[in-house]
Amino acid sequence: MNKLLALTVPIGLLLVACGPHQPIPQDCVAVDPPGMCSNAQAITINYNSHVVAPPNYCADPNEDIEVRVVPRNGGVGTVTTEPKPGHPGWLAGTNDPDRNGFVLHATDEEGEHDYNVIFSDGCIIDPKITI
Repeated sequence: MNKLLALTVPIGLLLVACGPHQPIPQDCVAVDPPGMCSNAQAITINYNSHVVAPPNYCADPNEDIEVRVVPRNGGVGTVTTEPKPGHPGWLAGTNDPDRNGFVLHATDEEGEHDYNVIFSDGCIIDPKITI
C-alpha cells in the first residue's frame, strides 16, 4: 500500500503542475488614442476584453460623463479610473457600489486629461478625455 501511495502522489502533483492554467493578464496595455476626440453618449469600459470606447472622449465643460461598465451586472469594483500624475482629480471613479457604472464630473479646465483604467485582474490601460 505504501508503494502505491508513493507512486500516485508524485504523479498527481505532476498532473496538477503540467495542467492548463488561467492566462496571466498583461500588466499594461497601452492605448494610443487618436489626436481627435470622439463624441459619444457615454464611455463604455469592457472589463472582459479590456476595451475603453471611445479611447479619447470629447466632453463639454462641467459635463457629467456617464461611464458604463460591461458586461452588465458583473462584479462590484472590477473597474477603477484614476488620474495620471498632474491631471485633475475628477477623473477618479469606480463601479463600486454600482456594478454597472459611475459618473465622472468634468470641470471647465480645457485640454487633454489622461487617466488610467485599472481592472481587478491587474490590467491597466490609458485613455483620455478632452474638454
